[in-house]
Amino acid sequence: MWAAFFVPKTIKQNGGTYMEFFNQAIDILKILVMALGAGLAVWGVINLLEGYGSDNPAAKSQGIKQFMAN
Repeated sequence: MWAAFFVPKTIKQNGGTYMEFFNQAIDILKILVMALGAGLAVWGVINLLEGYGSDNPAAKSQGIKQFMAN
C-alpha cells in the first residue's frame, strides 16, 4: 500500500494499473542481475586464465620482459 505513493501520476490518471509499474521495475531488475552475472563470469574466466599462466616462473619472467619492451 505504501508503494502507491511512488507510482507516477500518469499511470493513475490514464487508468493504468499499478502492476504495469511493478512489472517494468521487475524487468529492469532482471536485466541488471543478468548483467551482473555476466560480468562476474567474465571476471572468473580471466582469473582462471591468469592462474594457469603463473605456474611457470620462467614464462612469467618472459611475459614481463615482453610487456616492458612495448
